[in-house]
Amino acid sequence: MDRTKTGALIAAARKEQNMTQKELAAALHVSDRAVSKWERGAGFPDISLLEPLADALGLGVLDLLRGERGTVPEPEPTIRQALAFLARQAKERTRRKWSQVLGGTCALLMAGFVLFAILDRAGVFLREVSLEVPATVYSAEGVSAGETTVAIDGSVKILGDRSFEGQFAIHEVETTCREGVHANIRWDAMWTGAQDILFYRAGG
Repeated sequence: MDRTKTGALIAAARKEQNMTQKELAAALHVSDRAVSKWERGAGFPDISLLEPLADALGLGVLDLLRGERGTVPEPEPTIRQALAFLARQAKERTRRKWSQVLGGTCALLMAGFVLFAILDRAGVFLREVSLEVPATVYSAEGVSAGETTVAIDGSVKILGDRSFEGQFAIHEVETTCREGVHANIRWDAMWTGAQDILFYRAGG
């Protein structure tokens, strides 16, 4: 296919039809810049546009492919069927390409999430925590000894069940506990507002 010859044919046929580039572009649902590009030989119409372009200009599809009007009638149905097949193939290639891109992106995201989860579990992304929360104190026998306020200074993982273990100071202990106790605690669901102290021992 000679783009220069085809472009000249498109320009000549358009003028014969008394159409402007803008009108032809509107009929094909493309920009007038695209039509100008074809006529200058700087580009070639997409294969899916050959049939409607030929119809709009009163040409045969083979005329566009050859870049000149043919003297022998072309087997138009066969050519149109072939063009439709090629257009479907082009769309299928595009679809497969985007499927591969999407699949690769999903695989990379999944791999990144798994890597992040592994590193977070290893403590690489610990988030520092410093706050005071009400807590229920239990004795060594597992009996509730009352409630108190625990000052928490530690770190928590970003993922997981939002639970962690650390050493925390109890400031407002009940009479059932000793002043200055340090507790090894594990808390779950920090948003509930009540935490459990699982073990406690005298602090220094």
